[in-house]
Amino acid sequence: MKTCKILLVAAMVFISLVSCKSSKIIDKSINFEKDRIDLTLEYMQDRYELKGKSPEIDPKMIVLHWTAISNLQDSFNAFKNAKLPQSRERFQELVS
Repeated sequence: MKTCKILLVAAMVFISLVSCKSSKIIDKSINFEKDRIDLTLEYMQDRYELKGKSPEIDPKMIVLHWTAISNLQDSFNAFKNAKLPQSRERFQELVS
């Protein structure tokens, strides 16, 4: 039984490592201006009851999200504005 668990974990690690298209990290910052800061502070207060004058936090983990957008530049463009459009159709227009 212990051998099966070890093999299963090893297989999962192997699959996760080889399934990544690229492990290159690209440092590309979004504009963090007043609107985004205000919205982030509001989000932090509403979701996590965190009050502050700065949206800076001490992260405990990094969560990667798949946007289903085919390339970095289009993904970056989709999140460039502080507010996302309310409809998928309008969102799609921004990345096209």
